[in-house]
Amino acid sequence: MKGPIYTSVTKIWEDDEGIAHTEFLPGARVNCEAAEEHFEACRQLTGNEKKPVMVDLKNLVYADRGARQCFSSDASTSITKASAVIVDSAIGQVVGSFFMGLNRPPVPIKLFTSREEAMKWLREFKK
Repeated sequence: MKGPIYTSVTKIWEDDEGIAHTEFLPGARVNCEAAEEHFEACRQLTGNEKKPVMVDLKNLVYADRGARQCFSSDASTSITKASAVIVDSAIGQVVGSFFMGLNRPPVPIKLFTSREEAMKWLREFKK
């Protein structure tokens, strides 16, 4: 395992399988500046190598428009092979689906309520 690294809004680590994990800190409110800080920490953790990423949204309170644009920008896709987004409620699924519909990240992205299913899907992108 590598990490964890903490930013103002996230905890980031890489597991022994080479899958990166992002967990938003409790009460996280994200703007583009916080998203850029997150990407810099990810680059530091992975050595700028593209990785499959599991993103846990359960603690995320708010992401403004700038943050949503940053998360679907080149800054994100330069370090991401695919993203499995963990949501823990129907509301989380609606928010995640809304984000994916508006911002259309250029890497594979899928919503999950099961960590096990998310890991199974992400393993397909390790090659």
